[in-house]
Amino acid sequence: SLMIFVAPSFHEVQLKLAKHPKAPSGNFGSVAWLAEGISIEDSQDQLRSELHQLPSPMSTRQEVKTSEKRQRLSARIEKFHSNGQAFFKSLEIDGTFIPQDDPAFCGKDEEEEDWEFWDDDEREWQASEEDVEELASELMSIWMPSSIGAAKLMELGLHDLLKEERELRIGQANDCLDQLRTDLGNKAMLY
Repeated sequence: SLMIFVAPSFHEVQLKLAKHPKAPSGNFGSVAWLAEGISIEDSQDQLRSELHQLPSPMSTRQEVKTSEKRQRLSARIEKFHSNGQAFFKSLEIDGTFIPQDDPAFCGKDEEEEDWEFWDDDEREWQASEEDVEELASELMSIWMPSSIGAAKLMELGLHDLLKEERELRIGQANDCLDQLRTDLGNKAMLY
C-alpha cells in the first residue's frame, strides 16, 4: 500500500488559520485580508502576462478591456490598503517598496528595443501622466507583512501577521507545485 502525502492547498491553509487563529493579539480578519493581498498579487501577475501577449498597437477594444481591468485592480488595491490600516495602526507606510516580481524583467527580449533605448540617451525620457496612471495598477506595491520586514513587525508586536502570511504562501506554493505536477503528467501522456 502506497501512501501519498498531499500538501495542504492555499484554501485549506486559509480555512485552518481562520478556524484556529494563532494570533493571541486578536487580529480578527487578518487571514481573509492576507488572502486578498495574495489574490491581488496573482491578479497583477496575470494582468502583466496578458499585457505582454497583446499586440504592439492594441486595438481599441483591447485598450478598453485593459483599461477596465486596470481600474478594477486599482480599486481592489485601494480597498486592500484601506482595510490594512486596521492591522498597521502604529506603522507609517509610504508604499514605496518594490514588488517582488520586478516588472522590468517581464519585457520583450528583442535586441532592437534595447538598442533604441541606448541610442536615445541625449534626450531625457519621461513618462506622460496618462502612462503612469495606466501602468500603476499592475505595478502598484501591496502592503503585505513580508514587504514591511520581520524586524519592524517584531518591534511593533505584529509578527503573527508575518507567520500567517508565511503559512498562506506555503499553501500557495503547494498549489503551484500540484499544478506543475499535473501539467507535467499531461505533457508526459502527450509525448
